[in-house]
Amino acid sequence: MMKINKVLPLFATSLVLAGCLGPQTYFSDVFNTMNDLYFPTLDNQNRITSNFEVEAVLSVDGNVTTYEAYLFGTGIKLVSVSPETNEGVETIRTLTIVYDYAEGGLFAKREFANTPNQVDKVFDAFDENTFDMFDTAVDTANSVLSEETKSIINNQATNLIIGGQPETQDVKVYTLPVGNFIDLASFESTVGFVPTDLDVVVSFTTSTNEGEISISASGNDKVYEATITFRNPDALVPSNYLLSDTEKATYEGFVA
Repeated sequence: MMKINKVLPLFATSLVLAGCLGPQTYFSDVFNTMNDLYFPTLDNQNRITSNFEVEAVLSVDGNVTTYEAYLFGTGIKLVSVSPETNEGVETIRTLTIVYDYAEGGLFAKREFANTPNQVDKVFDAFDENTFDMFDTAVDTANSVLSEETKSIINNQATNLIIGGQPETQDVKVYTLPVGNFIDLASFESTVGFVPTDLDVVVSFTTSTNEGEISISASGNDKVYEATITFRNPDALVPSNYLLSDTEKATYEGFVA
């Protein structure tokens, strides 16, 4: 629900300013473009069939984990890099998983920086629960981006409150007053606590269709920061991410 006492003064100010500006691109246009380009689609087996790249950098109380996801229609490649303890040593773990739809399974490789010669490689056939996390992720996204939320985003008052960006400006940046529109308690499942302060900045590069969402949340002596970048819609070539036959043969459990 909108917090009317906060929204109306902002709306009045934005209305005055809007009259002084040239042609503007408002956040609702960018939101709808990014939603069309990057909202994942699932088939009837809950497999993601979209084609684009996602990179995420998450920092929770100073501990940084990076994720790369390559969605190429006939499979998915995921790479996560995170701090971990291995053999009593604080080090960095790299986990690479390739979901190969044609092979009916996933190839998982785990490496630790402090033991570079110790590489675990395993092939697991898909089961009925393999793609549950993708189904859950899409359900969560649909829940956060409810029809009510979308109606707020596409409201003229919201556009004026957030402000526009010149149509001719390639990189458009929007700072979202999320607390004015959404109960911050709804972010607990995402950040792990109910934030008392939440900043969200969305940028979009018109020439490349690259979008970025930056989130900074704090509360209860905790700090959560995330930067999520979406790029290369419908441009990924599967052969660049799938394993070769020679590489597949090195994975325990795989039979050609």
